[in-house]
Amino acid sequence: MTEFARDLALSFAAALGMVVGGALAGGFVALFTGGLPLETMDTLSRRLKLWATVASVGGRWWPFKPWSRGLWRASCGSWSGN
Repeated sequence: MTEFARDLALSFAAALGMVVGGALAGGFVALFTGGLPLETMDTLSRRLKLWATVASVGGRWWPFKPWSRGLWRASCGSWSGN
């Protein structure tokens, strides 16, 4: 597996864990506070998707490094005549 694929899979797993974990925690809170657990879980999972993606990348953009390196090498290689 390439470095890019591994990093992409790790980011996906982190984002999925945040959405599922957040929805489950919210469902338990709704259960104990008299709310509707399934409706709360559905609402939270929809709201958490974007934030989980941002959090999984973590502001460092490390999953995109191999991709950008590949583009850089390709563009430099074409300019240098290689």
